[in-house]
Order: sequence, then C-alpha cells, then structure tokens
Amino acid sequence: MTTNEDFVTLSKITGMSGNLLIPVDFSPRAEIALRVGFFFARTSGLRPVVLYVQESAPGEDGDLSEDTLRRFKDFKENIDSAQKAGRLPDVKYSTLLQDGLAEEVIADYCRRYEPSLIVMATRDKTRKDSDLVGSVTAEVVDSVRVPLFTSTERASSIPPSAVRHIVMFCTMSPHDAASLHKLLEMTRFPSVEFFLLPVPDLVSDTSSDALISLRNYLSRTYPNATFRLPDFNTDNINDSLNSLVTNNNIGLLIVPNKKTSVFSRIFKPSIGHRFLFQQDLPMLLLPV
Repeated sequence: MTTNEDFVTLSKITGMSGNLLIPVDFSPRAEIALRVGFFFARTSGLRPVVLYVQESAPGEDGDLSEDTLRRFKDFKENIDSAQKAGRLPDVKYSTLLQDGLAEEVIADYCRRYEPSLIVMATRDKTRKDSDLVGSVTAEVVDSVRVPLFTSTERASSIPPSAVRHIVMFCTMSPHDAASLHKLLEMTRFPSVEFFLLPVPDLVSDTSSDALISLRNYLSRTYPNATFRLPDFNTDNINDSLNSLVTNNNIGLLIVPNKKTSVFSRIFKPSIGHRFLFQQDLPMLLLPV
C-alpha cells in the first residue's frame, strides 16, 4: 500500500502531472470509476492513484480500522483480478488510504500534487435526489481546480473510446481551443463530431460571431473532427440540451468549471454543478 511519504517522493520524480486520481468507495460505482480511469491511463500514459477515504465520526481518533484495512486489501485484490481477466486495462497503479472527509482529502491531494485528471462515478439522474445535499462529487466540482471526468452507472457500459458526438460549452476565449487540445490528446479520438454551445451566463450580442470564429479555427486545426453550431435556446437550457442530446446521440458533455463560494453554490450553482444532477451523460469539467 502506498503511503503519504511515497507520494512525496513520487511527486519529486514526476511532478505529479502524470497522475490520475480515482476516488472510490466500496459500492458498485467504484468499478465504473476504475474502468473509465484506467482507460484514460492507458490511452494517455497517466498513472492511476486509487484513493479511498475512511470517514470518521466527530471525536474519533482517525486511525484506520481493521475492517477498513481488510476491505481495502480485498478491493485491491479485486482490481488485480479484474486486470488479469481483462475486465480492466492492465496499467500500473498506486493506492492511497486516508482518514477524513472525502471531499477535503481529495481537495488536499489536488493542492499538494496537482493530478492531471480526477475520475469519479455518480448516480443516474433518477437516483440523484438523495445526493443533492452532501454529494462528494458535487463538492469536488465546486472546490477543486483540476479537470474532472464524471460517469454515471447508466453510461458506464459505453467506453469513452466509443463516444463520437460531444457537446462542448464554450467560453468564447482561448481556453476553449486549449481544452479541446487536451481532450483530443488524452483520448486520442480519431474523429469526433462536436456541437459548440455558448455558456449561458456568457451569452452576449457578439456570442454568435465568436462561436463562428471558434468553429472555423477548430475546423482548420483539427480537420479529422467536425464542429457544428446547433440552434440552442439558452433561455430554456434544460429542454434544449435534452433535445440536442436525444436527436444527436450525444455521448459526452464538456463544461467549463469555475471554483465557487459556498454562497454561490446555494443561490447560483455553476453550470457543471447543475448538469451533475440533471444529466445522465458522462461529463468532463475543465477549470477556467
């Protein structure tokens, strides 16, 4: 089992830019995160770090319990078995077991080591009501400045390599082209159809011209991909997005993500936070 000291040494050697963090629990959703995370590791050369957080009650000493240690040992053995059986990509990985609040441990890890990507699994839309308050993934969305990929139980049967139609919400800034470059480099998609949409909060009189300029630039830069500007009603974003997703077999949402305050999370949640509970699609949230 990898210790914190091991990670300090590893960070000095690799700069941690090559690490991919996969927070897991012992639920079936963990397999979703592992499957997607190990896929990205194999295609991009990142090294997965599988993190489990033992959440202690207030006043407890914070020591890892024997039950937690046993279950995590069994969990790791299941990963190794799945790799040998071909159910998971055969990539080298590390494990990290800590005590604390999961969202705080994840945020602290990101501040210390700056992983290239976090991969987390979420519930399907029909089962997310119970997650509206206290969701670890939602806390990570709002507080961490690291790219985050989320996948639901329903979407987990579709490998990322099979995604061919993607909705990308754009800031109409150089960030959009940089984000797309990172995605194509990480996934090595041979040919993908992108539907470019403006971030609703950034829509202005010049948005249309800016999107056209972005579409033309991306088409020249990535000739193997197709970039479209669909009609989209930003005043009714949920219905418009659902229609676009249904009619075009959309397999992934790319959403710019801005760190928000506690006040903003309650009264004006980010677009990434809202989509986390409203969509069943995998989502890539990129910090801006």
